[in-house]
Amino acid sequence: RQRPPLEHDLSDDQDSDEEASAQAAVDVFVETALDILAGMIEDGNAVDNIVLEVNALKFAYNRSVADCAAVSLRADLASAHDAAAKAAAAAAKNKDPAAAEEAA
Repeated sequence: RQRPPLEHDLSDDQDSDEEASAQAAVDVFVETALDILAGMIEDGNAVDNIVLEVNALKFAYNRSVADCAAVSLRADLASAHDAAAKAAAAAAKNKDPAAAEEAA
């Protein structure tokens, strides 16, 4: 006896589309926030101004405090990594092994 073919459940497709859309929204938020925060950190903006910008992003993208904290941490770590790489490159250019070791 053959079994009838299973009907395609459209709710799975809708769930999949909703998940893809939600992930795309998160990706847009993260990319936008990282770009803005990296620029502000690089420009040496006051911490209060950076906090205001993060708060504005939180409301503009309807994100949680945890989302904003995570993206802020990523921006801070990226900034610290870039600064360390620049310091190491400058020390290597000056051929100062002690300074290059400290920067790394």
